[in-house]
Amino acid sequence: MSSLRPQLRKIRRDETGSVAVEFALIVPILIVIISAIVAFGKAYNELEVLTGAAREGARTAAVRATPAEVQAAVVAAAEPYTLSQTPAISQQCNEDTAGSPVTVSWTQTITVEILGLPVLNPTREISGTFRCE
Repeated sequence: MSSLRPQLRKIRRDETGSVAVEFALIVPILIVIISAIVAFGKAYNELEVLTGAAREGARTAAVRATPAEVQAAVVAAAEPYTLSQTPAISQQCNEDTAGSPVTVSWTQTITVEILGLPVLNPTREISGTFRCE
């Protein structure tokens, strides 16, 4: 029995493998954090592209384009993303509305997929405004 005590003390003091155990405990959390950073980066990029598409649609509407031309400009500028709804135009620009603002807007659903967590689908109002010419 007395010969076992020094060996047990040595085993208790031996910390080989503790770094591997700590690493194994931390890795899943790090993976989720990195996945969240990537997912929110993608969502932010989509919002920026769609906001630019709304501005492009408002710019097109400001020079007296038809609603079909405005919608085509928005869809083309939104590539590679698709719109959740058809863009609404606040008014048709003509001689009487010159100088007044025209707004192109719609409600967009953004999908945020974080590894290991439920999918998030927030909605945001996307809009762009220009003055009618």
